[in-house]
Amino acid sequence: MPAPLNIDAIFENWPQPLALRVAGRVTARNAAARALATPSAGLSATADAPEPPRELHAVPATFEGAAVELLFLAPPAVAPCADPLEVAARLIGGIAHDLNNALMAVTTSTELLAQAIEPQHPARADVAQVVAATRRAVEQVRIVSGFARRHPASAASVDLLTTMRRHGRLLGRLLDREVAVEPDAEVATAHVMVDPGSLERIVARIALSWAASEAPGTRLGLHARPAVGREGPSETVELVLRRIPSAAVALAGTPPASPTDIRLPAEALTLATEAGLTLRSEDSPEGINAVVIGLPRDRTRTTTLAATPPSPAVPAPGPANARPTILVVEDDATALGTVAMLLRREGYEVLTTTSPSSAMALFRARDARVDLLVTDVIMPTLDGDLLARQMLALAPDLPVLYMSGYPADILKGRLAATPGARFLPKPFTPTMLLAQVRRLLDDALASR
Repeated sequence: MPAPLNIDAIFENWPQPLALRVAGRVTARNAAARALATPSAGLSATADAPEPPRELHAVPATFEGAAVELLFLAPPAVAPCADPLEVAARLIGGIAHDLNNALMAVTTSTELLAQAIEPQHPARADVAQVVAATRRAVEQVRIVSGFARRHPASAASVDLLTTMRRHGRLLGRLLDREVAVEPDAEVATAHVMVDPGSLERIVARIALSWAASEAPGTRLGLHARPAVGREGPSETVELVLRRIPSAAVALAGTPPASPTDIRLPAEALTLATEAGLTLRSEDSPEGINAVVIGLPRDRTRTTTLAATPPSPAVPAPGPANARPTILVVEDDATALGTVAMLLRREGYEVLTTTSPSSAMALFRARDARVDLLVTDVIMPTLDGDLLARQMLALAPDLPVLYMSGYPADILKGRLAATPGARFLPKPFTPTMLLAQVRRLLDDALASR
């Protein structure tokens, strides 16, 4: 004969808050209900809850010979995370940790291979490219790990210009808009003493607070200048976050209807205090306030700025230049070098640039006589699809190959404006790249 059901045990272990109403009186029936019980809800409470439980539905029942109602209760709504940036930082930190382990194996193997391979070996250039790329990846992961830390590390001497450019890329992706990086010549070669991860978190906090109420199209400017004290220049470099009105407003010659201040979030002030940095707001001559971060200068180090590279020579178009010419546009220097190397090995003439504006200048200098455009899609100043449309306006038959680390379905709306273009997801193999290039060039030749 089966054992009788133990109703009390079933109620007690029921995962949803459950209560019993008898003659108008409500009594918590299981552990989940007791955890939520409050006097205002009329339950026999053993612990207070922030708000009374909400009744979802009642089921009439007979219990121990009496007519009762079995109440199914809903727990209080789970409060949203008070600090999304902290959640993102924890997620990023975990991913960075896993990437570090993978990169350690890649770095070790490539370094050993570079030592073992003969200097004259044809693959030595490939190995050197892998070594350079993995070293850069390791450095990027190290920076990301610093951003994920909850507390500042010891200050280190960092190159100001490189740091600003990295912040510009970070904020451009975070805000989905262009960030202007503008250091004064006096501090362009300076080093500052700071924990890079803490500085990135402070800048991100300020930028997110500003962007939440900012008008679309408005950019954020990242400026740097020497601080000036009562007795002249001080040993502090000031990093200034300021608002740049949209181009449409500037062309119209009218001020924005309601300028938005860049405010000081409490979290940024706390981070700055912990990192030993100064943080203040400042009114600009235009009446739009800015945020100024004071960074201690390291006078023992300076950066030697590389000379501006000369404009690439543009081969004269014509029958004598029989090799197909491919213009590669990629804002990541490592990816650009890899693609260019693969294409040149196949005998193509390759023009390269990390700047969409420079790409357009090259395109015009050649009278639009480029056989193929290979471009990244998401770039800081001008996205690849918009660049392609500008070039197609001058050369409607130009084949286009897009490449991106973002999935094709996310970019579908962007790429639909250039029918006939092909898409290559990153990371790709040399075979995948060369096959797409050959197919686009063959199709273009067949349609002439």
